[in-house]
Parts: sequence; structure tokens; C-alpha cells
Amino acid sequence: MDIHGKLVGSYKDPSGYVFMKDSQIFRRVNKCYLDIYRQVRDSGLFQELIDKGLLINHEEVQEDCGEDPYIIIKPRMIGFISYPYEWSFSQLKDAALATLEIQRIAISHGFTLKDAHGFNIQFYRGIPVFIDTLSFDRWDRTPWEAYRQFCESFLVPLALMRYRSPYLNCMLTRFLNGIPLEIGSGLLPMRTKLSISLLMHVHLHAGRKANEGKSADASLKLRLNRGFSKESMLGLCMSLEKAVRNLSLPKIDSVWDDYYQSSCIYSEAAFEQKRQFIDSILQDHRPSIVWDLGCNTGEFSLLSANYSDLVVAIDSDHACVERLYQQCKSEHIANILPLQMDLVNPSPAVGWDLQERMSLHERGGCDLALALALIHHLCISANIPLEYVARFMGRVSRRLIIEFIPKEDPQVQLLLASREDIFTGYNRETFESAFSKYFRILRADELFGTSRIIYHMERV
Repeated sequence: MDIHGKLVGSYKDPSGYVFMKDSQIFRRVNKCYLDIYRQVRDSGLFQELIDKGLLINHEEVQEDCGEDPYIIIKPRMIGFISYPYEWSFSQLKDAALATLEIQRIAISHGFTLKDAHGFNIQFYRGIPVFIDTLSFDRWDRTPWEAYRQFCESFLVPLALMRYRSPYLNCMLTRFLNGIPLEIGSGLLPMRTKLSISLLMHVHLHAGRKANEGKSADASLKLRLNRGFSKESMLGLCMSLEKAVRNLSLPKIDSVWDDYYQSSCIYSEAAFEQKRQFIDSILQDHRPSIVWDLGCNTGEFSLLSANYSDLVVAIDSDHACVERLYQQCKSEHIANILPLQMDLVNPSPAVGWDLQERMSLHERGGCDLALALALIHHLCISANIPLEYVARFMGRVSRRLIIEFIPKEDPQVQLLLASREDIFTGYNRETFESAFSKYFRILRADELFGTSRIIYHMERV
């Protein structure tokens, strides 16, 4: 953010920019876009999209009609900004379908989306919503300008997640404008060419893209610029929608899917003790934002949602995140945002000057962090010292519920079975000493029948 409050990452679109004042997001609509903005607004397109939950609501708070006229709009705040490379397969799929629905509605009003990348979508109250109010332009009966961008931002990543690995949306950290068609086509298995949708929108599209760079004659330009009917545009949207809907993940089992149900670590009494411990703190403090770090399938994310405005549920296991998102969707749980992220290597700051997309830290902290059955994975599996874990937790959260799992615990013994025990400082005393530099320990309970201790801490 510069000295005037303008967000540094908001620099590419001359139509306007985003800025922050008094912890509130605003967007300035510049002179060059004012006519189109007013036309879109007066056509009823904004209101229809807002009513259908597809566009973030906003209000106009200032208008200047001087030499450099502008309008300032104030959009509704999003509780936590997330990015496509952190979404599960179904989250990315739902974002793609929302983008296509917005394009269809825009066409019916005589407008089109000039941008169709995933960063224009955020999850608000559990559903994908479009946040770039200035991404609409008049449609002049030409082919969809953002068609390739949509394919590279949504269809290619979804196909790679379906046919190669559900973790390949991580490629979007490298390719912020979308995974290039030629790369996606080359990585997909040959059998995807038997899919008419993928053949047309990915493989043949990649070939056309390559040819466009070689052919710039007048006849090609004429073909590209001739009239493109409304029926053709809607047909393209329907074809893309079919391509997206036809993609679904095969059943993938996770070792964490039934962790609490099948695990012999917790007796029924110990699990209930743990649940009551967390429930009592949630009731007492009613944190606005909770981060459930290593959320597994979301057992305690769901509990936290009863007392909080927003729960950001983070896990490195895609199957767990996908399952939690599907559960929230089917049960209409609107205040849980599941994200796939490895805390050992969390989302970095990326883009121009490392300021286009924010790191996990830069997106703000939380009122309460849950770190349950997590610390042994960080310290033993990933060799992260207790001091580093404590510093990280102190940086992101004002309050902490954390479970310490000592060496004698069966799960730690399992981790140590295949490696040398070099963790001489991994014990309760060192744990409490490290965390006491950043937190005041308010409560520590040993869980019945285990060697595990659950703590409630408050940042000093």
C-alpha cells in the first residue's frame, strides 16, 4: 500500500484502482471508465448479479464532476482473501461456473466480462462471488476476449487436478494469468483428447494460440472481427459449462478422513474432554475470526463456527479440504472457508514486486488459532524448532489453543520409527518455555488416558 492508501497490487487496470482508508476497502472509478460504469449500473446488471449472489455488493459514497471526474464505491468487506491456488477442486469448479453464469447474464444486458481469471472471485458466506466491479465492458458482437483467460485460469487447472493430481492448482502461483494452454495440453494424458470438450477448449485451442502468433494477415483479422452473434456467445458459455461440469475427481482416500472416528489415540472420554475444553473457550471469548491450522476434516472448525463470524480451516491434505467444503456446501454452513495449504510452506507473496498477491501473513491474523494434533508434524516431520513454531503462532493469533504431543505418544513414535531421533529439545518443558516468550499460558489440561496436554494461551 502506498502513502495514499492505494493498494500496490491494484495497478493494471486503468479503469480504476482499489485503496484502503480507516481499515475499509474502497474502489475509485476513473474518468476513462465512468461512462461504461454508469451504463452497466443503469442497465440493472449490477443489481441482478448482486441479487443472485454473484457480485459483491457495493455502494457509491462519493462522486466528483470536476476536471478529473471520478466515483468512489465502497464494496462489502470480505472476511479473508483467498486465492485459486489454495482452493480445493470443487471450490475452483464452483468459481468457474459462477464466472460463466456472470458472463451469460452480462451478455443478456449487452455487456461482457473483459477479465475472467480466478483472482476476481472470492468466497463470501460460503459461495463464490465476483469482486471486480470494473471488469465489465460493452459487448460489440465480437468473440469473448477473455475466453483464453478463462480456459487457462479454470479449465486447464481443473483438468490437471482431475487427471494428474489435485495439488496441481499450485501451478497458479507460478502462472498468475493462468496455466498456458500449450503447457496444460502437454501435461494432460493423451486420453483427454477423447473428450470433445477438452479437445476443443484445451488441445485444439492450444494449437490455435500457437498459430495466431504466426498468422497476422488481413483475412485472419477479418474472420476474427466479423459479427459474433448472441447465440454463438451463449453457445460458447454452454460448451465451457459442460466442459467444467464433466470434470470430477475420482475417489481419493486420505489417511486423515476418519482420524477421530477410527483412531485409538483418544478414548471417548478424552475426546469429549478435548471438545469441552475448546467449547468452553469459544463460548467465553466468542472470537470473530478463527484459524483452524491443520484442520483435518474440520471436526473443530465446525464447532468453532457456532461461536465465530468466520473460520479459516487450513490443511495440507486436499481430500480433507475437499470433503469439508462439500460438507459446508451441502449443510449450508456459510462461515467456514476451507483452504488447502501446507503450513511448512504457506502461500507466499507473489507477482510484481511481490505485492500482487499477499502471503498468508499479510492477509491479517486471527482472534483465535487452533493447533490440534499438529505440533509433532511441524517439529518432528518437518524439523521446525519449537521456538520457530511459537514465534509463528504469536505472529498470527492473539489467542491460541494448542495440543502438545510428547515423544511417548504413539503417533510421535510412529514418526520416529523411520528416522534418527535428533530432537533432544522436544519436550514439555522446552515447549512451555518457547511459547511463554509470546503467550501467557492460562490453562493446561492433560487428556484422559493419553500423554497429550492441551493448552489455552493469550498473547503477551
